[in-house]
Order: sequence, then C-alpha cells, then structure tokens
Amino acid sequence: MGGTISRTLQPGDEADLEVFLPGHLESSMFLLGDSHAAGLSDHSGPLQSTYAAVFEGGVITAVAAHFWNGNLVLHCRLRVTRIIWPVKRCALRGGPCEAF
Repeated sequence: MGGTISRTLQPGDEADLEVFLPGHLESSMFLLGDSHAAGLSDHSGPLQSTYAAVFEGGVITAVAAHFWNGNLVLHCRLRVTRIIWPVKRCALRGGPCEAF
C-alpha cells in the first residue's frame, strides 16, 4: 500500500500501532497503555478512545486519540493537520468516529 492516508484505527490495527508507539515510548505512554488496557474499540467506557492514524506507505507516522474523558492526545512529528482535523470533527459530533 503506497501513498498517504488518514483513517480511524479499528480492532485488527493493533500490530501497526505496536510498531509505531514503542519507538516513542517517552511521549506515548498514555496511548500505548490505554490501547493495551481497552483495545481500539470505542464504546465511551473508561480508558477507551477513538484512535486515528496517518499511514505513509502502509506505516503509521502519526497517531491521535480522543479519550473517553474528553482529552485529545497526539503523537506526531509531521502531518499534524492530517491527524488533528479528522479527530476534531469526531469530537465535535460528540461520539466515536466511524470513519473519515
């Protein structure tokens, strides 16, 4: 898969997230810990989040999560606008994001 795409993460995307986040452990502890504890499905429960990612050439290069408690957590060095606006649209709708 080539090119750059942005999309929500779903169950089954854990392996891609596991490749990206541990390389940035000092700045991604909440993302890593909560994704392990609650998975990638968002039903507005404790520790659950809507996760979104930017994929470049099939590899995650940025991640954002809109947490159950309203917090928005980002981990990205590049492509900030590609990750922040889709997640913000989900947050403004008041619920989990099915796709963008």
